[in-house]
Amino acid sequence: MGLPQKIDTGTQPTANQMAVFGQARWISLAWVFGVVTAVQALDRDGMWRQMGSTVRSDEKADVTWFLAAFAALVIVVFFVTRLVEHQHQRRAVSGGRSKLRRTFSQQAGAMGFRPVEISNLRRIASRLSGGSDPLNVLSTNSGRQFLTADLRKRIRRREREIEMLDHILQKLGTAGRGFHERAGIRVETDISIWLVHRGEDNQGADDEIVIDIAPIAARLFDLSEAGAAICANTELSPGDIVEFWSGDPQYWIPPTQSGVVSVRPTKDGTRNIGLHFLDPPRTEIRRVIQEIQRHEREDLDQILHAPESPTDS
Repeated sequence: MGLPQKIDTGTQPTANQMAVFGQARWISLAWVFGVVTAVQALDRDGMWRQMGSTVRSDEKADVTWFLAAFAALVIVVFFVTRLVEHQHQRRAVSGGRSKLRRTFSQQAGAMGFRPVEISNLRRIASRLSGGSDPLNVLSTNSGRQFLTADLRKRIRRREREIEMLDHILQKLGTAGRGFHERAGIRVETDISIWLVHRGEDNQGADDEIVIDIAPIAARLFDLSEAGAAICANTELSPGDIVEFWSGDPQYWIPPTQSGVVSVRPTKDGTRNIGLHFLDPPRTEIRRVIQEIQRHEREDLDQILHAPESPTDS
């Protein structure tokens, strides 16, 4: 059997109660002192009255002096008590703030965070709380959900930055090794398209006979007003004629005949095919290019104007 533990009944007086008790004590002492002084003065006055003395005016002056001293003492005790109470309140507020800071670190440490993680977590929670107590963000269920959503948003922004830097690195590595600059504007994209091979084998003996050619799915990953680059799983050779059109309703490209310029196999078994437009619909292609550039600017603005991460400062 263990020893009985001491139970805290919550009857300990607070700082405000102690201040009130101290004020009442000093006021009681002042009242007792004043009453005793007045009684002594009245006794002396009665004694002189019985003796028939003429010194009553002096005794009245003594009584008046004692009463004035008593009033001054009460005023001094009142202001001193108020000053002591104000100091106790300031100490209680500062002690409460330091306790909150310790509580945040203790709670984060109990959740398994390391000191450097606790420091960053406190800075993020302080920003989310708008300058108020960050402990509410960590201690409440809704606060933790808000904090989790903000961290996921920061991760997605970092992933987009890494992806953009990776594209820049790939382009810098490609430059000087078979890379040529196009005369027109070129944009990177990822649009689903339908592709048809228009070879001599697909033409019948009679021009009036229409042969149904099943299109194959492909991806358009590079586009300009003069040509494009696609990725498709089909057998093509330089000099072949193909026709493609957009399969994405967001970016509409009408059927466009193109000549195959180059074919390069990829690691996944598909082929990167370079195309040169024969009679392109320039208006529609230019509209698609402008729409892609607008989306790229929006993504870039979102990255540049996003709130700074605590680890960057």
